[in-house]
Amino acid sequence: ETYEWARKMAVDALEYDDDEGANPAGALEEILEAPERLKDLDLDAFAEELERQAFGNKSITLYDIRAELNCRYKDLRTSFTSATPDEIFDMLTKESPETFYIGKMVTATVIGITRKKPQGEQLDQANPVRNDETALWQCPFCLKNDFPELSDVWNHFDAGACCGQATGVKLRLDNGVSGYIHIKNLSDKHVSNPEERVGIGQLIHCRIMKIDVERFSVDSTSKSSDLADKNHEWR
Repeated sequence: ETYEWARKMAVDALEYDDDEGANPAGALEEILEAPERLKDLDLDAFAEELERQAFGNKSITLYDIRAELNCRYKDLRTSFTSATPDEIFDMLTKESPETFYIGKMVTATVIGITRKKPQGEQLDQANPVRNDETALWQCPFCLKNDFPELSDVWNHFDAGACCGQATGVKLRLDNGVSGYIHIKNLSDKHVSNPEERVGIGQLIHCRIMKIDVERFSVDSTSKSSDLADKNHEWR
């Protein structure tokens, strides 16, 4: 049917009268030789007439036909360009700069605690602490505190059983993006053991501090002062 509309456009552009016995195919050939004659054709009115005849809204199709008649064999498609990291992030998360931005308050699920295992010199300089009330020794890194003897702490190191010092909390946001809260941003008060503040599977409120679109991750803060944002630093 689009070929029929192209022929009709050619006849209208050449302003043939019905009683002239115009040949639509011949008119189309003539238009192909002089496509500039299509520029004055009222395609919007043509589209309205087609819609009135129950063909639907064909405005875009008519403009495409005129473009093809003006530039035969030309590929009118927009050249392919690879999506940017920001565009890929928005497509996969279904977010946008208006819905996901630095400073936004979000809810996230705690999925783990990040730790840094002690190495070489750190182990040599380790200073286990004895609890006078329980008479038990504590590892200065993982804070395990049920060692009866000091030698048990060193055996703990030698066996590689120390999981290391807690450095932060791993999160999963509702949109699937990974999140991280450094231990210093977990609370306004000093925190040595994040597990005393949060638990695996717990839903917490936090505020986005940094967005890494290439790694699909964010750095966040759950400090009460940042959540309250009384000084409007995040708005």
